[in-house]
Amino acid sequence: MKFKAFLTETGFTNQILFDDYRISSQNDDRIAFLIDLSLLLRALRSSVAICSEYSAALPNRLQIKLVKKVSPNTNIAAPFLTFETRGFKSAVVQDIPISKPLSRAQVVELQNALDMAQDIPQTLIQVII
Repeated sequence: MKFKAFLTETGFTNQILFDDYRISSQNDDRIAFLIDLSLLLRALRSSVAICSEYSAALPNRLQIKLVKKVSPNTNIAAPFLTFETRGFKSAVVQDIPISKPLSRAQVVELQNALDMAQDIPQTLIQVII
């Protein structure tokens, strides 16, 4: 099976990135999905701009959730990554469409690829955004 996607990994712990972090899945609390990176970047930039404006004292300024929403045209539930951002004067909800969560076998395959990539020297890895 071939994936046309980027695999990403961070060195941050959940406690550094999130005030509150909850995840639950049938894949050992790992959820993998495909997402359009340009839409993700746009949502992140918008959230940073809103959170930066006068809202330093507000707790839980940004909530990121995996949700299913029903399209009014099709009546079919589709998965989204939802950003709920609250600033001092505004609140914005952004829904980014994602793929159906990957299966357990696909998650294991991605994890194996990530584990094998740990042995690649950094000089051979180039990320272009």
